[in-house]
Amino acid sequence: QTVAENVRVAVTAADNVATVQPGEFVGPQVGKDLAMNGIYATLFMVIGFLIYIAARFEWKFAIVASITAFFDLILTVAYMSLLGREFDLTVLAGMLSVMGFAINDIIVVFDRVRENFRSLRVEPLEVLNRSINQTLSRTVITAVLFFLSALALYMFGGESMEGLAETHMVGAVIVVISSIIVAVPLLSIGPFKVTKQDLLPKAKDEEELARRP
Repeated sequence: QTVAENVRVAVTAADNVATVQPGEFVGPQVGKDLAMNGIYATLFMVIGFLIYIAARFEWKFAIVASITAFFDLILTVAYMSLLGREFDLTVLAGMLSVMGFAINDIIVVFDRVRENFRSLRVEPLEVLNRSINQTLSRTVITAVLFFLSALALYMFGGESMEGLAETHMVGAVIVVISSIIVAVPLLSIGPFKVTKQDLLPKAKDEEELARRP
């Protein structure tokens, strides 16, 4: 700091006052370590999502939810790259929280899908359509609140929080779209196609229910 101040004084002219701009430098090795830590954190979250959703719902739901969350992450990274935003710890934290927000939103929709499959006697596509309609307002409202909180952070949180706030704002828009046009439609395609039989109570669950008073 003293050296920088001495240089500033030495180069300052009467008509051109020099200033010292604060800055941080991230070397190649540090940048590589940061990128690898981001990859490890993402893989850890995806594996955790797979285990949790597979235990709570069904393996098809788990894979679809993880694909959708990873899709949200890729789009968020792509958009931040287009903006030229530097990849730092705040951006990494924002991306991981966007994945968490995406999974939370998808779980709400999938829970309604499961309930409707068990209670409605209609075609699977109709079940999925009704599930989207029933959760649409909640999905949009949650995303809007998430976006507004990120906007407030961007406006009043200072320069150090801009990366986190921008990631949240972009992620909020992407998540609300993907949970509707990506996650649920995937449940009607190929190996991820869900049927009523997939969501029927297992034999062990039926035995436990039969033993209850």
